[in-house]
Amino acid sequence: MVRNAISGIEGFNSFVQDTPDLIVSDVVMPEMNGFELCTKVRATDAGQLVPFIFLSGRCDLEDRIQGHTIGADDYLVKPFHPRELIAKIEAQLARAHRIRTEIQKALQQPSAGSVKDKKPLPLTPAEEKVFWEVIQGYTNK
Repeated sequence: MVRNAISGIEGFNSFVQDTPDLIVSDVVMPEMNGFELCTKVRATDAGQLVPFIFLSGRCDLEDRIQGHTIGADDYLVKPFHPRELIAKIEAQLARAHRIRTEIQKALQQPSAGSVKDKKPLPLTPAEEKVFWEVIQGYTNK
């Protein structure tokens, strides 16, 4: 299902009500621009893995860099060919599916005993001791 929003605020409210599989957003929108929308989405737990694509007439290098820096997965400049947008959407959805699958596999692996019961680490004994102390929260301030 595709949902439309006429402003960044409406888009964010729609995101909060029902997390989408992917977001395609313009940069220039009323009330809240796309950069702010992306930042707010990425600040939520639900928005960490949602693919976010900018589709914008703002084609300056700095705009594209800013889009990626704040968390966008892709940035497509208008005018664009619809087939390119579809290819980018399909690629992002496939990537998100692969990530979810790997997370589910990792969560389903049996955790017999402690983490120390896993394969030995490729570390010297001193390095391994420091590693386990850091994992347990010990630091050398």
